[in-house]
Amino acid sequence: AAAGGRASDHGHFSADTTPLSGAEAQRIFDAALHGPVDAAAASAFAANMLFETARMSLDDGLVMQLHPGVLRNHSTPVLSSVGENQGFDIPAGVEFTRSLRPLLDAFGTDPRFRMILFTVDETAYSRELAPIAGAYPSVRLGAPWWFLDSPGGMARFRELTTETAGFYNTSGFVDDTR
Repeated sequence: AAAGGRASDHGHFSADTTPLSGAEAQRIFDAALHGPVDAAAASAFAANMLFETARMSLDDGLVMQLHPGVLRNHSTPVLSSVGENQGFDIPAGVEFTRSLRPLLDAFGTDPRFRMILFTVDETAYSRELAPIAGAYPSVRLGAPWWFLDSPGGMARFRELTTETAGFYNTSGFVDDTR
């Protein structure tokens, strides 16, 4: 923020924002400092960190951007021969309604909080994201990106979201969206 940043950017696999107690978060953190932790503990800690990042944004003023649901490096042969982040990133379904509830219960109506939700799962637009953006004043829908930033994808986005979320509850183009 001091260097001019306006947003934090979170590319988690899920949208879970379930907070942990301070003691449990510290226990997982300490365990990770000494070696690997199991997948369940790592996921719980990641969810807690999304919640805590939302809390911190009340103080730092950064807009929180969340774009979950991408299974990165899907092809083991490509990963092995070319390296990470070279393609084969495949969309995976994400559940938003229950996952974001803890965060939105705590911060969703706070005028200091702003969150932009992105997805590469078109089925989530009308079912979950547009109703969330239409209900919570802090939430905006991110513009279609990645596989959906084609003329047809952008038209489908407007058709699936505008009636429920409204036009002004979308973010427009940010980040690397076109």
